[in-house]
Amino acid sequence: MAKRQAEIPGTERVVDKDVEACAEVYVKSRNKRIKASESEVADKTALIEAMRKAKLTVYKDEDHGLVITITPGKPNVKVTEDEPEHDGDEDTEKD
Repeated sequence: MAKRQAEIPGTERVVDKDVEACAEVYVKSRNKRIKASESEVADKTALIEAMRKAKLTVYKDEDHGLVITITPGKPNVKVTEDEPEHDGDEDTEKD
């Protein structure tokens, strides 16, 4: 059985409750992100397969303002949102 080393006065482990609390919050956030990332990868793969099945490399969804593009070579997909069109009446000030 291993002997435990005696603690020398003044060299005790520093306990900071604030650091520990922040670390716990961070770990929970990190774990949520990891789970979301796993789901995102599955969703991305499904989108790529749907685009390939439809034989599309670019798809525009004007109802939702999305442009979906599959990059050639290594399978990857890029989804961007179109800028909403302004008719000039919305963001103008009237005196």
